[in-house]
Amino acid sequence: MNNLIRTSALLLATLAPLAVPLRAGAQTAPIRPNQPPRGNVQQPQQPPPQEELNEAIEFMKKNAPHRLSAMQGLRAPRAVENAKWTIVNQKRRFDQIKSNNADSPEVYQARLKEYQINDDIFELCRQIIQQPKTVATIEPQLRGKVQELFDVGIQERKARIDRLEKQLARLKKEVQNDEAKRDDLVAKNYQTILKEGVPGAPLSGGNPGEERFAQPPPRGSNNK
Repeated sequence: MNNLIRTSALLLATLAPLAVPLRAGAQTAPIRPNQPPRGNVQQPQQPPPQEELNEAIEFMKKNAPHRLSAMQGLRAPRAVENAKWTIVNQKRRFDQIKSNNADSPEVYQARLKEYQINDDIFELCRQIIQQPKTVATIEPQLRGKVQELFDVGIQERKARIDRLEKQLARLKKEVQNDEAKRDDLVAKNYQTILKEGVPGAPLSGGNPGEERFAQPPPRGSNNK
């Protein structure tokens, strides 16, 4: 049991990003930087935009409520101030994940589910730390969440593989189309070079230093 408590404490420290005891719409105080100040003077740092902070708080309420709730008791000024940016960056990170996987929303949903499960694990670890005698009761829940986290990770990797396979199939099709029209595409590129020349040696009356690039046709062009 002691080993499990120590493990839970480690998980708690690892899985708990800083949060902040703020309500949507609350006014923010000036934020101080993390790095050591110059001399004995604290250099102020701009707080995150209030609207963006409010949206980030709502995001955490929906997807990481236990972390946010646990930080309601935070009172150390530096921790509170730094946590505002931490919350905003959590939301920004998932916005970026969503944007990067626009063609494969299953990847984003899997990453978001992992985030939610980690929050549940965070809460179970807190319960073990606060009430060590409840380990026997909580352990099956914790094991179940760890299993669920593993399964979601597998789903995400499968979604990435599926996306790569689709990209590979598309590239193969483009190559096949270009190979089928090889003579036509070579002739068109030859005529372009004959008319315009190449970088440093223009044939259209331009300056010798003028950059005119002879390039193969764009992928998928003239392939209909």
